[in-house]
Amino acid sequence: MTYKTRAAFFVSPGKIEVRTVSLEAPDDIPIARSRLIGISHGTESRFFLGDFIAGPSEDGLPDLPSRLEYPLAYGYMNVGETSSGARFFGFAPHQDRFPVRPGFSVLLPDRIADEDAVLLPSVETALSLAHDVSPAFGESVLVFGLGTIGLLCAEILAANTGCAIVTADPVEFRRALAGGLGCTALDPTKPGFRDEVRRLVGPAGVDYVVNTSGREEALEHAFDLLRHEGTVVEGSWYGARRVTLSLGGSFHRKRLTIRACQVSTIRAAMSAGWSRTRAAAEVMKLIGRIRPSKYITHRFPLEQTQTAFEVIQSAPDVLQVVLVPEEKGGV
Repeated sequence: MTYKTRAAFFVSPGKIEVRTVSLEAPDDIPIARSRLIGISHGTESRFFLGDFIAGPSEDGLPDLPSRLEYPLAYGYMNVGETSSGARFFGFAPHQDRFPVRPGFSVLLPDRIADEDAVLLPSVETALSLAHDVSPAFGESVLVFGLGTIGLLCAEILAANTGCAIVTADPVEFRRALAGGLGCTALDPTKPGFRDEVRRLVGPAGVDYVVNTSGREEALEHAFDLLRHEGTVVEGSWYGARRVTLSLGGSFHRKRLTIRACQVSTIRAAMSAGWSRTRAAAEVMKLIGRIRPSKYITHRFPLEQTQTAFEVIQSAPDVLQVVLVPEEKGGV
């Protein structure tokens, strides 16, 4: 089956074009008309800015390109509706139609709104980060970077672990959101930041750090603030951007650990009791409880995807941007 769709393409650094393209899908696969499309700010900004490693893709999703190179249609947060009226989440790019593939689409219950369902991958990533931390009752966690992923991770940890959750972000309105979750929120650019963290968690240091900021400065803070044999869980994707770290001081002497988080797999220590199926079921429960749509701050029609990414790079009040097919107007 051949179907046509309007799709946003990254065509060069800083440049996006929305094109009509013809795509193929098996004849027995229904096509969903998109209702709402999410942007994964951290990952997709790498493609918008040109900070990605060109070559074969390791995503393994059938509707994403097998190679990362311009022109590139990329994205994995799409909610659509089939001709039968069934709503599905699809790991499909920024386009107004997508195939509902078995194993790669999620049937959505009526109780889950489009605005919540479109953030399914963000909730899944936040849960994976929380699992990678897995703090014991009474331990402390410092979350750097209060974008959508960081806020969701802090919310999951604060609601379930009985731990002290400290958060850090230079943007005031994001700190206010974290405060509303019951987390202490600090500005890491202010003098005395590290002293304040130690005052909150104790002089030995914080037990875990989660970094979703995409900045190496957060890792430098982590090395200084972690206790002996503490762990930093790195949730940022840096693409082709080089990261420079000072590993000759606290990192070395305190026997610290840097652990990468990857949402596509279950870490070995949990694999006996957890599967991708169980994790997916828990994500749907979390979506219903957390209602992540509260973090959506901006909406743009699909035709204004270029403007949406410019806002993501420059607006101080942006948190989560979504794209609306066939809708006119801006924010």
